[in-house]
Amino acid sequence: MTDVTELDRRLGDLEAVVADLPEMLNLRFGSVTARQDEMAARLGLLDKQISILVRDVRDMRGAVTRQLLAQDQRLSAIEASLQQILAKLP
Repeated sequence: MTDVTELDRRLGDLEAVVADLPEMLNLRFGSVTARQDEMAARLGLLDKQISILVRDVRDMRGAVTRQLLAQDQRLSAIEASLQQILAKLP
């Protein structure tokens, strides 16, 4: 009789564990999902910041290119003026 009662108790414990498995797994996966959502948000923010940085670098590169082109034109004009002045000197 004791063996049957012990077996019945163990079987009841096993049934309780099996019945609780879906809830326990949901709790575990809930924390994993929350962590993944947090990481996704952080990665999204980094992606946005990198995009802003890339845009700023492109703008800076364009500005430097325009400045160098203007500088070349100005130097060419100065050299032409200098050649005219040198031509007038004896």
